Amino acid sequence: MSSEHFRIYKINMNFAKSFLVFGALLFLFFMGIFIYSLIVDQSVAWQYLLFSFQGLIAIFQALFAIKNNRYFVEWDEQQIRYWLPKTPGIESVSFSDIHSVVINKLSIDMMLKNGETKIMSLKSLFLPQKRKVKERFETFQKEAIDKVNQEKTL
Repeated sequence: MSSEHFRIYKINMNFAKSFLVFGALLFLFFMGIFIYSLIVDQSVAWQYLLFSFQGLIAIFQALFAIKNNRYFVEWDEQQIRYWLPKTPGIESVSFSDIHSVVINKLSIDMMLKNGETKIMSLKSLFLPQKRKVKERFETFQKEAIDKVNQEKTL
């Protein structure tokens, strides 16, 4: 079994960073014009305030995209590692520590040999990614069953 690594969200980081810079420039430029119109002209040009809020929205969208770039799933011969949304950090599970696996529609329940249960939610993965992860765990189940059957025959 080969190792595999994929990101949950496919994000062009150059685009996200340029969007962040563009939003910051937009915000600063129109906020400056708004403040200038308040001080010098004594007239309030509210449309500039609206344009500066559009810059803020662009900044938040870019920051959200950059934050979402950190989520991933990867595995090799010995373990699976993943960091999914709504998990506190990187989870790592060794295949040798897994006692049994239950594959559900939107999650994979891993019962470990020490009695602990780890649940890998598949809600944030797109369909091809879900298939890859489920196929990996199905092959793991088949390998585990074959291993038990070999031990019984000996």
